[in-house]
Amino acid sequence: MEYKLSGKVSLDDYIQFNKNHRKRGFSRIVRLVFYPLLIIFVVVSLIPLLEDFEYIYSVSPLELLKIFFPFILLIIFLIFYYTIGMRLICKKHFNSNKAMQQFQNIIINEQCISITSESGNGNLTKENINKIYYDKDSIYVYTALNIGYIIKKRFLENENDFEELVKFVKINFGKK
Repeated sequence: MEYKLSGKVSLDDYIQFNKNHRKRGFSRIVRLVFYPLLIIFVVVSLIPLLEDFEYIYSVSPLELLKIFFPFILLIIFLIFYYTIGMRLICKKHFNSNKAMQQFQNIIINEQCISITSESGNGNLTKENINKIYYDKDSIYVYTALNIGYIIKKRFLENENDFEELVKFVKINFGKK
């Protein structure tokens, strides 16, 4: 069996790849451990001050706002970073990588995944592949911890064959 695909990775594809990568990387551990610990620390630190907050609020609600202003700024920064900031960073990285933006021809068979573009070609065998992750419309083939190839559903001539392609890749290139 052999699958022939061709297409070009877009900025949105690259952003989707990075979001998927962040779900699995070290930052996932940070988000799962650090953020809850930070929230618990803040709440526990503020509990003894509840009576003081009530008094401050009764005197001047703006004073209470001044106290929480650094926390509000931190929350705004985190929201900005995980929405607009990450998009800007991904855009900068994507625009700097001209090879990723080139049209690719991909052939997947039992022995290898062959990727050819204007700047070169590569043959990925099972031994060259670090990990493979799957998304609703993508296959991410990692050759290192943070370097990977993006194979999109739309690269297939018939997008209905995508599920078969995923099964084929799992069977032939999945780690055992």
